[in-house]
Amino acid sequence: MRYWHPFIKDTVETISEDRVKKLIVLSLYPHYSKATTGSAFIEFRRALNGKPIEAIYIEHWYNFSPYIEALIEAIEDGLAEFKERDVSVLFSAHSLPEDFIIHGDPYVEHIKKTIKEINKRLSLKWYLSFQSKSGPVRWLSPTTEEVIVELADANCRNLLIVPISFVSDHIETLYEIDVLYK
Repeated sequence: MRYWHPFIKDTVETISEDRVKKLIVLSLYPHYSKATTGSAFIEFRRALNGKPIEAIYIEHWYNFSPYIEALIEAIEDGLAEFKERDVSVLFSAHSLPEDFIIHGDPYVEHIKKTIKEINKRLSLKWYLSFQSKSGPVRWLSPTTEEVIVELADANCRNLLIVPISFVSDHIETLYEIDVLYK
């Protein structure tokens, strides 16, 4: 893994010791960005460092049917928790420095295409926001917190937040969405 055990370098060493000759490298970021998938693949290539392993890289899978189906199922389950039918859906994606997008990073485009695929089936009243920014540079907007406040001010009383760019629960879903944004 990129940010926790087992780290990429350690995993590549194990793979090499096991004499693996060919493998598929799949990032758990469905939407490509040079900051996420790109940096993970750079780290993986660095760890390979001339080892005789052929790697096939899957750079994105934002439009992979089973991924879309899993999101649709999770959204339907979430919507079923509401007694009322008038529910807005807020897709909250991990933020990135705005400069990446300005210079051609496809991240936001990939997220919007994922939402479009979901909406073909569910016809949602939806919004897109960004969370988890850090550092002094300008980040993608609007923030999730800003959109929640705007929707509350507009009398939205039923809101399902979908962590669109996260495939597992961790601090950014369990704490930010479940605690900070309540």
